[in-house]
Amino acid sequence: MPGMSRWARAGCVLVALALSTAQPLHGQAEVLERIEFVDNTAFSSDELLPLLQLRAAQRGFFHRLVRSYVRALASNPATPATLLGHLQRLENQLESELPSFDPRLLEGDLETLRRFYTQQGFHWAQIQAQLVRQPDRAVVLRFLIEEGPAARIDTLLYLGLEEVPAEIRRELQQLRRLRPGMRFRESALLEELEALRRLLRERGYAHATYERPQIYILSERNADSILVRFSPGPRLRFGALHFVETTTNAPPLTERIRRFCTEFQPGQWYDIRAVERTRLRLLRLGVFEMVRIDTLPSTGTGTLDLLATTRYRRFQETLLGASLYRTALESAPNLGVELQLSNVNLFGGAEKGQLLGRIGLRDPLGSLERGQLEYEFQLSAGLTFPYLLRRVGLSSQLSYGIRALVWPLRLEALAVQLRLPVEFAPWTWMTTTELTVDIRAERPVDYPRAAAAVDTVPALAPFLRQYERLYAYTHRGTRLFPPSDITMSLLLGADHRDHPATPNSGHTVLATLDIGGVGAIGLAQYVRLQTLLLGFLPLRHGSVLAGKLRIGRIWWRNRENSYVPYDRHFFAGGANSVRGWASRSLWDPASGGIQSGIGSALASYIGGALLIEGSGELRWRLPPLRLGPLSPYVEKLVLVTFLDWGNAYDRLTPQLYGTATVGDIFRNLALSAGLGIGYLTDVGPIRVDAALRLHDPLNASAPWIFQRSAALRQWSFHLGLGYAF
Repeated sequence: MPGMSRWARAGCVLVALALSTAQPLHGQAEVLERIEFVDNTAFSSDELLPLLQLRAAQRGFFHRLVRSYVRALASNPATPATLLGHLQRLENQLESELPSFDPRLLEGDLETLRRFYTQQGFHWAQIQAQLVRQPDRAVVLRFLIEEGPAARIDTLLYLGLEEVPAEIRRELQQLRRLRPGMRFRESALLEELEALRRLLRERGYAHATYERPQIYILSERNADSILVRFSPGPRLRFGALHFVETTTNAPPLTERIRRFCTEFQPGQWYDIRAVERTRLRLLRLGVFEMVRIDTLPSTGTGTLDLLATTRYRRFQETLLGASLYRTALESAPNLGVELQLSNVNLFGGAEKGQLLGRIGLRDPLGSLERGQLEYEFQLSAGLTFPYLLRRVGLSSQLSYGIRALVWPLRLEALAVQLRLPVEFAPWTWMTTTELTVDIRAERPVDYPRAAAAVDTVPALAPFLRQYERLYAYTHRGTRLFPPSDITMSLLLGADHRDHPATPNSGHTVLATLDIGGVGAIGLAQYVRLQTLLLGFLPLRHGSVLAGKLRIGRIWWRNRENSYVPYDRHFFAGGANSVRGWASRSLWDPASGGIQSGIGSALASYIGGALLIEGSGELRWRLPPLRLGPLSPYVEKLVLVTFLDWGNAYDRLTPQLYGTATVGDIFRNLALSAGLGIGYLTDVGPIRVDAALRLHDPLNASAPWIFQRSAALRQWSFHLGLGYAF
């Protein structure tokens, strides 16, 4: 066949033979190639298109490939008729699977568009449809729209609120946003009505409702007069809260814990917010699978009893399997195998006991970049009391672990941790605070062998000084006691995100203060302060603009004779930090004391005393696509573009600590940018990010990307659990 390559001919023959059993189709319906809107100015085509039942054809890659083959072969007179016929039948079969034009759906779509325009105040809008066949036989559906002028609000009356107390009427008046002269929009009216009803239910009117709005169109003025009748009902106070529980052989929840979770007292005015907070606090106990709170019929005494229906979850669980987990230190996901035994509601107070055993591989992608695998082994036992007092809990944990640093150096640790979380009242800006006491005993294992290996690289000797002091403190690594560190920490937080794992709006502010070396026992002496700011702004079409700023500082006291525990150091780089570098592989060359690639494995275990980093992300989800059974999975895909910046300064060695200048901080800020794709789960997306180094302070000869040859081929890849922040 002239004009075709040997491979193209072979591909066509194979496709035709594989589908030689396809049957011809008769009476094929017309397929819409496009749907267009003409003269729509108030609303974009993207806003109108989702209202329709009719859909334009969306052909997949294979479908488009077959179409292109058919067009090319049909124009070639040397194409065998058998081959062309098989491919045409295949194309017809694929075309028959596309949504076809249905006049009945068109009538419904016309009515939907007219109703939509009417609800938005365009009462005189005229909408017609045309079916146009293009010269290439493509069928296009056009909606011709004459919007006309938008109606304005003439009067807006709310009746039935006359008996409401004056102070509540003033609050209702402050919620009113619609005014005479504004454009009428039914969605804005319903939003205001819901806000008014919500306020009534927050002020004691548990059964407040309103009737369907009566809208009178004043055609001579192109205006609307609106009348809405409210039925507030009687103003009621809280009565008793009754429980109906479905148990699973678990101990029942004590009355004391139920009382702690209840956000209202009998005799207070009914408030729907207190009911919602009570339900949320009961669910947060981790004891119930389901909690529903309903109102009971009023007895006419001015009080309202409530009924809480609950279903207990399994109180004992045993889990064994692979795990993907993350620690704040690694800023990257870790892979492991773990066995977890848990028991909830041990004594009827929603207590939780847990035993955990885990073997993990830390930051696998970063380990490959650093040239050695890093593992850890951990055993822990924990007991949590959600409420010692009404808003104060207690959590305790005993843990033992071994973590591989640079071979053959390992770090063995035994720790006891006590945490006292405190909840703030719901009307405060702060949402949580936590006081933690951490007693830790650490000792380096195989330190002499590690020191002997470092002797061949004298520049690395200062990086072992911290572990040398710890080695001497533990009697040359032979004792784990007395504790090497007693730290007291205070966390203050305000979390106002709309969702903890996949936020679309809101902000978070966290501040942490750690004081090491509390008391006369221990080797650690330091003060560590860290702040974290997060912000999320919703944009159009489900996209979100997210930003992060993180700043941390360590003040190291008596640095010639003390140390800062490894998990308190600041590190930069990784899936949740500056993504152009692997976890713990980025530092300031001026105050970091070593160039990249020269003993960086050991250097990555001595962090910095100063951390400055920030990120900006644009996150968006794919629009709904008609992909058959694949659609639910494709709709869970998320795409991210990001820009990261930051670095870690003032290496925690006696010689380098405090040597970073203001010039070093600005001059050696690292920059990276990239793309990411993720799949949404209940705990956020499992994602893969790829980043390029825009400014690399560790590359002294060519720090900027335009100074490096083949820079566009030097990508850093990260596997992430949840969003980067």
